[in-house]
Amino acid sequence: MGKKTELSGIPSALLPGFLSLCGQIHANLRSDAQNRAGNRAEALFATTKDDSHAMAPRSPQRAGSWADRIWWSGVCVCATVLALTAEPLAAQDAAPAEAASKYDDFTAKRIRPPKPGSGRLITIQIDPAEQAARLSRRTESDDPPAEETDSTAATPVPQEARFAWFWEEVSPALEAASAGRLETALEVIAAHPEVTAPRLQQMQDIVNAYGIDILTGTLGTQVSPAWVLAVIAVESSGRADAVSSAGAQGLMQLMPETAVEHGVTDPFTPKDNIAGGVRFIDQLMALYGGDPMLVAAAYNAGPGAVRDHDGVPPYTETRDYVPKVLAAYQMARSLCRTPPIMISDGCIFHSMN
Repeated sequence: MGKKTELSGIPSALLPGFLSLCGQIHANLRSDAQNRAGNRAEALFATTKDDSHAMAPRSPQRAGSWADRIWWSGVCVCATVLALTAEPLAAQDAAPAEAASKYDDFTAKRIRPPKPGSGRLITIQIDPAEQAARLSRRTESDDPPAEETDSTAATPVPQEARFAWFWEEVSPALEAASAGRLETALEVIAAHPEVTAPRLQQMQDIVNAYGIDILTGTLGTQVSPAWVLAVIAVESSGRADAVSSAGAQGLMQLMPETAVEHGVTDPFTPKDNIAGGVRFIDQLMALYGGDPMLVAAAYNAGPGAVRDHDGVPPYTETRDYVPKVLAAYQMARSLCRTPPIMISDGCIFHSMN
């Protein structure tokens, strides 16, 4: 008993409770065993008191030894309980220690802004051999698709045009061509405010700068000055030096071959550019009977595209371009002293510089 006993793995806070429990088990078992032994001895003595060869009752020492064996059984039970609970409790106690040892080297560091004039703070090193090996494993499917440019914009595309609803109410078919369906088309656009027209002040600025050239360029043609103003506003926003990535030039964004075909010497001279653009529109007016949808579509995509598709081609750019020009024409009409009805009607602007 002088030897100090230690139960490894048992938290010290729980050890007294377990020892107390074992003590109670020992006391109860020993008392019960002694009582049973005494009762048994008395019963045997009573039944054999006249027999000289009767068995004597068991001595208290014998009974106590039997009780001691029961006590040791209780101790075994306690030991088993302790063993079963020791492992998970020890694991719980060990977890924080393990986590702490895993991050023993962790220290918080404050990163300050670099001093002015300091060099690069991050250096990325690439192994040339590894990079070459990775590039050699790439396939064509890994490469992103080429970005669409203006030169390929007016081609069939899978996505739907922003103003697809317009073509659900206004037929794009060539057989539906009629100059008289202009008002119907304008009413459809008026019911959908998402088609925004150029600002009135922007269009007035174009009139102030090029109004006289527009009026003189449309004399003797079937083209309304208000329609020319609308095309200029949508095509170049009034910039005489505008050049698209597809190669269209000037106020009315004429392609070089179109400019040559209609006698334009310098596409960046406003007067020449407007005159060539008006002649092109006048040609389209005769070709499509003054139908504003087909005239605008052919100006954007070309007469060949309209012919090949028997009407407004299903190009996203063209299907959105036509409503934009119509919305701009509605705004341009308000700048005329007598607002035109058809896109072939004349117009005198309120003010011109």
